[in-house]
Amino acid sequence: MKILPLLVLGLVQAVVYAQMARGQATGTTTSRAIIQVFAGFNQPGQGTPCAAPCFGAPAGAVVIQPEGFVVASSSGLYYAVFQTNGWTGDLTTTFTLSEAGVVVQTATATGSVSTANAYSAIVLSVPTIMPQNSFVGPATLTATTTALPSGGGSPQGSKTYATLQVGGAGARRLVQAFVGISSIGPAQAFPCAAPECPFSIPAGSVMVQPAAFQNAPGNGNIYYIVVQANDWLGEVAGTAQVIEDGHVRGRASVGGLVSFPYSVIVGAGSGPALNGYPGPAILRVTTTATERGGTNRFTLTTYAPLEVE
Repeated sequence: MKILPLLVLGLVQAVVYAQMARGQATGTTTSRAIIQVFAGFNQPGQGTPCAAPCFGAPAGAVVIQPEGFVVASSSGLYYAVFQTNGWTGDLTTTFTLSEAGVVVQTATATGSVSTANAYSAIVLSVPTIMPQNSFVGPATLTATTTALPSGGGSPQGSKTYATLQVGGAGARRLVQAFVGISSIGPAQAFPCAAPECPFSIPAGSVMVQPAAFQNAPGNGNIYYIVVQANDWLGEVAGTAQVIEDGHVRGRASVGGLVSFPYSVIVGAGSGPALNGYPGPAILRVTTTATERGGTNRFTLTTYAPLEVE
């Protein structure tokens, strides 16, 4: 697939959502100290996905080269991205690919978070080859993680979903890699995409600095989405909402134009201040994507986990 230059847009929507159970410590419910931010499928062979200091990335940043359009025998890597906030321990992530509701592939990645990375971003990945079958259509990738803290305590579970288009571009010809909130980084660098990114990252890749722990020191409020188009041009527009305890605490209009037909696009914009209680929250983004000429129009909703400090 041809990849044209990446375009920075307003925040748009993704077909990825995540949910995170609250952690438990010695029988008492506590705020999470690790969040599974997003997961997906990554292009092979260029050193991604990875976390700082790869490609000169500052601490807390990750570089992802998403691939949402796959065919039988496509090679790549399943990955999951985490942010820690004073957490150390062991991670085990199982990736499950389902086609038409049937599990067709599983893979597992493991890793450890040391004290040096207790306040950072972590990437777990495992290489894979897409199943050799005749399936055509959307498939669901589920990343299920068990996080076992150092020094004992109950494990914490998380689950993140991503949609892949298998066997061609599909009717929509637009997939969403992931969505979230990023810190802005040095020189207002994040989130950024090649070739405009001030860091030398591979073509078709993006760099973000996850800020899932809102109001924690150093964490920003740059809302972003990564979109991949396959012969698709048009407009996306909608609303981003921050939800705490079932109540909408913040709201922003989002949208932009997809101007290159074969591209990976980063959309970013400043989100509202969060005036809620400390604890878990959800970023929900709903947009309508309208193809140029109005021939293809659909609505998508994205969820991403947050923790308000």
